[in-house]
Amino acid sequence: MIQLKYTLFFFPHKRKEDDLHAHLVCRAKWNGSRSIVSINLGFLVDPEKWDTSTQMCKLRSTHGPMKIPAQVINNEINRYRDTAAAVFSDFAVIDKWPSVSEVRSELRVRLGLDAPGIHTTGEAFRQFMTEESVRRAWSEATIRKMKTVKRHMGDFAPFQTFDGFTSYNFAKYVEFLRTSEGHNDTTIQRQLGYVRWFCAWADRKGLMPTNDYDAFRPKLKSPAKPVIFLDWDELMKFWSYEAPEGHTYLNDVRDVFLFCCFTSLRYSDAQNLRWTDVGEDSFRLVTQKTARALTIDLNKWSREILERHIDRDHGDGHCLPQIPNQVMNRYLKRISKDCGLNTKMTVVEYHGSERSEVTCEKWGLMGTHAGRRTFVCNALKMGIPPTVVMQWTGHNDYRAMRPYIDVTDSQRKKAMAGFDALNRDTKD
Repeated sequence: MIQLKYTLFFFPHKRKEDDLHAHLVCRAKWNGSRSIVSINLGFLVDPEKWDTSTQMCKLRSTHGPMKIPAQVINNEINRYRDTAAAVFSDFAVIDKWPSVSEVRSELRVRLGLDAPGIHTTGEAFRQFMTEESVRRAWSEATIRKMKTVKRHMGDFAPFQTFDGFTSYNFAKYVEFLRTSEGHNDTTIQRQLGYVRWFCAWADRKGLMPTNDYDAFRPKLKSPAKPVIFLDWDELMKFWSYEAPEGHTYLNDVRDVFLFCCFTSLRYSDAQNLRWTDVGEDSFRLVTQKTARALTIDLNKWSREILERHIDRDHGDGHCLPQIPNQVMNRYLKRISKDCGLNTKMTVVEYHGSERSEVTCEKWGLMGTHAGRRTFVCNALKMGIPPTVVMQWTGHNDYRAMRPYIDVTDSQRKKAMAGFDALNRDTKD
């Protein structure tokens, strides 16, 4: 048996210098480094969170616009390492020095990157959903979004074959989403991101005849939406709310939302919280979105909400009532309206070059995520340092806190008022 030595490198590769994220690449070298095979793993990673010594993502980090946990990416790196070891070992057993094409072909087959039998984009998208939903632990919400993307692509004739994914047809697809589906530029930007994700997967399978999908970057305007949260007075109105007779289910909606307001939990995590997670002064859980373990301290408000439900059976040991998200959002608007959340708010949208403004009352914009925003904004207003708040919320970097910090107007105005106390005679 020959001694077939090889080296395997994993590294982030930026296609453009100013890219925020880098493509994760695996490169195998053998035959005195004269033979090289490179494979894109299909993940976008943040270079500053990459450990060059281990050639893996740093523990407890998340990566790319989809915030993929390090554990998911590192598991895939280990799978590539094990597969490469098996491939080179098999060639050594038969005393064969493999060519570049032979190694590439064998790796792609064993890694499941080749997709024989796929003839249409519809078939490919179904396989894409099957593989990626397992690989990246998709939530039900992500699966619903991807089904919508598949439907839009199915309604757009040029995308029925892979030859249709050209820059010209991508431009036509933008117009299709804008006119036929009525999407604004923000939604179109998000939809294109999902399509590019699918195309990158198909490219790794050898199905894409062109990389136009990666080069097509239209200028779409996505103005920042107002951050919807409750200030303290509004929060106390929610706390004091009592459902009208015959509508006591609204009290359950109130309690679930308030628990998010006083703990920073996402709605999905509040629904998953079980009594076995709760201790005397805190509770611990693994978040559904990022798979991150958090310990969140209880305060008198969150503790009282739990006490209201300690003797109630919400099924499977859950602490709080189990309410579907759509139902929750619908009733949240009703409670918010009853609480008099009538502040006028304006949302700016762009449909191509056309700018539109929609003004509505605050209650009409309320949703479950407003609970988490309420916690963060009120915590910052109270002067709690962002770094402490991030330990409760699970945010990974300071940039993620910027939208919340920007809305704490009262704190900013108070800080600026400090200059009013100074005069020309003030000395150092």
